Formats: sequence, C-alpha cells, structure tokens
Amino acid sequence: MEDNVLLQVSHLRTQFETKEGIIPAVDDISFTVERGQVLGIVGESGCGKSVTSMSILKLIEKYNGRILAGSSVKLEGRELLGLSEAEMCNIRGREIAMIFQDPMTSLNPVFTIERQMVETIVRHKKIGRKAAHSTAVEWLAKVGIPEPEKRIKEYPHQLSGGMRQRVIIAIALSCDPKLLIADEPTTALDVTIQAQILDLLRKLKDEVNAAIILITHDMGVVAEMADHILVMYAGRALEYGTKQQIFRNPRHPYTKGLLASIPRMDRQEERLFSIEGNVPNLLKPVEGCVFRERCGYAREACGSCRPELLSLPDESRVSCLLYEKEAKESAHE
Repeated sequence: MEDNVLLQVSHLRTQFETKEGIIPAVDDISFTVERGQVLGIVGESGCGKSVTSMSILKLIEKYNGRILAGSSVKLEGRELLGLSEAEMCNIRGREIAMIFQDPMTSLNPVFTIERQMVETIVRHKKIGRKAAHSTAVEWLAKVGIPEPEKRIKEYPHQLSGGMRQRVIIAIALSCDPKLLIADEPTTALDVTIQAQILDLLRKLKDEVNAAIILITHDMGVVAEMADHILVMYAGRALEYGTKQQIFRNPRHPYTKGLLASIPRMDRQEERLFSIEGNVPNLLKPVEGCVFRERCGYAREACGSCRPELLSLPDESRVSCLLYEKEAKESAHE
C-alpha cells in the first residue's frame, strides 16, 4: 500500500435482511482515500452512499445489516472489519469521525453542549476534564461559534440549525481524526449557511490535514469540495475519477444525467432535465447493468452481462459496456 493512502475499501458488500427479503445495499464497492484528500460520493437517495460510510465504521449491524465475507476496509493498512466492538469504539471518533445528516438528532437534547463535547474529548484523548473543556471551547471558536464560553453551557434546542451543525463539526474534529466522514453536512441549511459550512470544512481540512469522505446528492457541493468523485447507483459504483474528469468528460450515462439535471445560470430552460424511469427494486436480483432500464444507450448485452469497473486511458474508471474497447486498448498500451 502506498504511504499516502489512508483508507482502502475493497469489494465492500453490505446486505440488509428484511421481512420481504435481502437487500444488497452496497454491492462490490472499491475505492481509496489519500491523506488530505476529499472524496465525494454522489448519487440519488437510496443508492448506498450512507450505508457505505456506516459499513466503514461497522455501525450497520444494529440495523439488521451485515458485511459479507471478502469485504475489506483498511485504515493505514489495518483491517477494520475483523476488529471487536471495543476496538472499533476506540477508532470511532479518534481516528475516524462522522458528521451525520441531522444535527438535532445527533446531539442529545437533555445534555449541554459542554457535557457532550467534554465526554467525547476525555474518552478519546485521555486528558482531564479541565483540559477537555478548554479544548472544547477552542474548537467552538474555530468553527465560528460566537461567545463559545457562553454557548458551551447551552442545550441544543437553544442553538440555530447552522450553529448545531457547527457543534457537530467541532465534536468530530476535536479529537484530531485522520478521516472525517461528512454525510450530507449541509442538508436542511439555507444556502448562506451551506456556503459557510463548506468553507469551514475546507479550512479545517487544510489545518489538520485530515481526509474527508463527503457524501451528498448535490453535484454543486462536490464540484466545490471534492478532489475525486465516486458515482453510486443502486448499491454499485458506476464511475470514479478526478473532479475535472467527472465534470468535463463524464462517461457513464447516469453521470451524464446527473450533470444534465443541474440548473444552468448561463442559459434559460423551460424545464429541467430529469432521468426517466425508476431505481430498480433491489429485493429482486438485478442481472446485468443496474442502470439499463433508464439508459438511452442500453443494448441486449446490458441485460445479461454485469459490466466491470473498467480502467480508461486517463486513469478514470467506468462500469459500462460502451467503454470495453477503449479499456482493452488502454490495457495493451
């Protein structure tokens, strides 16, 4: 493994057992995250983005999910999936921190901000409560909360949505994690606060050199933040590349559809583009390409052959039979 690779996820497969049957929520996903890099994971709601992050942290078992044999999640070369719950508790928060979607449900409404921050810092940094209090106040100031000494004594309901989200970010970063997973960190925030939160994440990433996995359905957010982008659909990876590759030369028809659906300020359109059709029902086995029913380029082979994630000459990857010839030519060069 290269020295600069922080996280390596290989052939990750996660399933959920339901009354109706088994749902393959994450189906053979692989990617790496380098130190100081931002990886954006994008796709429609239900495509498996959040389940991927929960699988990395081994949090899906409480939701009746399981990670299948053959999956691998390595942090600095150390396999996480074989660790006990006690060992994972030491990694969560200290080495890998997560910002969840809803700051109101992430914070305990009956405890003050101080109690929630101090207990987290004491648990992971092994320092006294006085030093932990100072660290908490320092981080509240860093994330732009005014009068941190006063705010730390307050309860979550006394803060605005934007301030609660800043508290969540402060808690996540207060233990100096190596990797920060941000799951829809700007959901339900107005555009001004969204911009402030993204700017804050960018500055803090540079300050502590932490890697970030940014999970979102908002292509505008990843355009601003990400270095690399992983496009997911129905639990599978359809395309992977740098931000420039994805936005300037998207390959997969699904990626093209996502980008075409973004409103453009430089032209007037009567109607926004939308991808026709619906996401497949994962309770039923999907043979071949999961996107074929909604794809304008689908052919007969797409119904029987599951396309691999092909490596292209520019080092991007795409799961589409349209690029088999290009991938083979690249392999022979």
